[in-house]
Parts: sequence; C-alpha cells; structure tokens
Amino acid sequence: MDKTPTIPSLDESLAEDELAIAVTSLDEPADNGMIAPDWTGPRCEKCHAPIKTKLVEVCRSCGWYARLGTYLEVDPDWETGDEFNQTPPPPQPSHVEVWMNLLPKWAWVIIATVSLVVAESIVVRLVTPDDSWIRTTWSFAQLLAGALTFFVCHIFSFLVQAADDADMTMQELIIRPLKVWKGIFRELPTRLWLVNTAAAGITAAVMSVAVIGGLNYERLLDWGFEQPKQQNLVGAMVSQMQKAAKEKRGNLEDSARDFAGSQDLDKTPEKQAPAPPPKPRLETDCVILGYRASKDGHIHTLLLGTARGKQLVFAGAIQPPDDQEFAELASQLVAAKTPYPFLQLQTEATWVKPKFTCSVSYTSQSKDGRLLGVRWEKYGGTVSMP
Repeated sequence: MDKTPTIPSLDESLAEDELAIAVTSLDEPADNGMIAPDWTGPRCEKCHAPIKTKLVEVCRSCGWYARLGTYLEVDPDWETGDEFNQTPPPPQPSHVEVWMNLLPKWAWVIIATVSLVVAESIVVRLVTPDDSWIRTTWSFAQLLAGALTFFVCHIFSFLVQAADDADMTMQELIIRPLKVWKGIFRELPTRLWLVNTAAAGITAAVMSVAVIGGLNYERLLDWGFEQPKQQNLVGAMVSQMQKAAKEKRGNLEDSARDFAGSQDLDKTPEKQAPAPPPKPRLETDCVILGYRASKDGHIHTLLLGTARGKQLVFAGAIQPPDDQEFAELASQLVAAKTPYPFLQLQTEATWVKPKFTCSVSYTSQSKDGRLLGVRWEKYGGTVSMP
C-alpha cells in the first residue's frame, strides 16, 4: 500500500479555511437577543448585527465581509439599493377624509343640494325689504315651484314602484308615502337624481314659508266670497264681547267699564294730501254705540262702530237724518242707555247698548278703521247677541 502523503488541492484548502472560520465563529459569544431581537434575517458572524441587504453581505456595524474573511471600511452614510426600493408607509388620512368616509358620496350630494337651497332662502330674506312685493313674489314662486317639483317626483316614484310591486295601490300614494320612497332609497345611488330633486323641492317649499315669509295668507285664502256685511258686524261685536268676558267682569256693563277713557274721538283727523278724483262711495253696516243730544233732548250726533277684519273699531260720528223713521229710533236709543261704552272710547256722550244697526256710505277708510266722508243711508234694525 502506497503511504505517500497527498497534497490537498486549492479548493480543499479554501474549504478547510471556511470550516475554520465557521468553527471560530462558534467559539464567539452567541447573540443574546439584545441586538434587534425581532430580526429574523441573516446576521453578522462577528458582531451579530442584522444584515439587511441581499446584494452585498457586509456588516454595516463592524465591516466584516464573510466571503473574503476580512474587515472593510464602511461609510456610515452608505445606503444600498434595497433600502431605496423599500415601500414608504401610506399617509394618514386627514380629518376631512375621515368625515367624508362616514357617509356615502350620494348622501353628501343630497346634503350639499339642501344646504344650497337653505342658503338661498336666507339670502333672499336678508336682501329683500319687509312686506315688499319682491319678497312676496319670490316666496310664493319658490313655494309653488318646490311643492310642484316634489309632487312630480312623488308621482314618478309611485309609478316606478307600482311597475315592480303589484300590491302598490293609489291609496298608498297619499296614505303611506314612505312606502313609495322606501324602494327608491334601496336603489341609491342609481336613483340619486330623483331623491336629490325631491329633497330640493320639499326644502324650497318649507324654507319659503319658514324663512323667506312675506306671504299674505288672508289674501291667498280669499276665494272671492264676500261675507255679508251684517254678519261681519255681528262677528266683530261677538269678538269684542268675548274679549271683555276674559276679564271676568260678569256682565256687559262691568266689562265695558275698563274700556272707557282711552281714545279721543274729538281729535281732528290729520290733514291728508289732496284727494284724487271722486271715487264710487262704499257701503257698510255699523252699530250705534252712543249719541250726543242738545239741552232739549234732540239727538244731533251718533257715534258708530264698524267691523275691520274680525275686530270692532270706532267708525266715526255722523249726523242722523231728520225724518219720522229716526224719530222712532231716537226714542229707542234713549230707552237703551247704559253708563259705560261698549268700546274703549274717550269722549263725552250718552252710551247705549250695542244692538241698533244702520247702513252708511263712505269714501275711504283710515288705517285705524275710521270711515271718511261717512253719510247715513238707512236704519238697519236691531241685532240679537248670542
């Protein structure tokens, strides 16, 4: 047997050197977990620092290059390509984005539309004068347009639901309107245009009444049916009696006692501008509140009250006719005397119970209800109070 010693090759020598380095590394202190304990990738065999690059296995902490078995000088500002390719963390959402994500986009569209209608109504309220025809016209037009828009959308929604639901009846169009829109809401955002238009219409109608105002409801509700004058007068007298009864005086004379002494009937009306050409005279019914008589008992002035809306107001003083009809009425007035006026009046007169009426004509009526150019027409008889 040939016992001549063999000479190891170069590759075998390198393998022995790497084995020696590995054995040497086993003799060094093991990583105690203090250097990046959560790191699971490769580490330096000398200082056990994490090696985060995959291109060059050089320890950035001590400079050990395991493949060459030597230390290299490492630039502390040195960065590898892998570090440049690291994906940055996503940016944190802003407060606006957080609030925007609370509701779906179609909900914000509806909120924006409603807000624009509200803002428009507030601007109209602020820029138009009070009781002006501009505000009244705008408010009425917005009310009409908003109500009509919502009505059309409501009908269209009903037709859409009725096409898919055979149980949908015409009664539910009025009695159960929410059922009509329930299916439309399920189809959002496909039906966004319908819901958004309906919301704008109903908001415009509500804001025209609640914010803009300027609507004369008495004129809107006036259908041209004039209430009989006599009925207007009696209604105003009843309202005056109810007002007095609230004071709990017990009877008509006690109630009227607190009304005496506040209105000056002898005050001369304020001078007015030159009157326009004569207009046709108007007629109305009045109630006789009292009279003034001369020393011999002859009645020369009557004090009248008339209806203005639902209130009884002082109509003025009038000279009665000198005929047999009024002579009979004069005796009845004397028999119906009462110590206190039925209205809150301030003048010297003999007051009577408010049950004698008459018809008068006049040219115009002042803001406080007084008739101008008043003239006696005829006796109207007596009224019975409820």
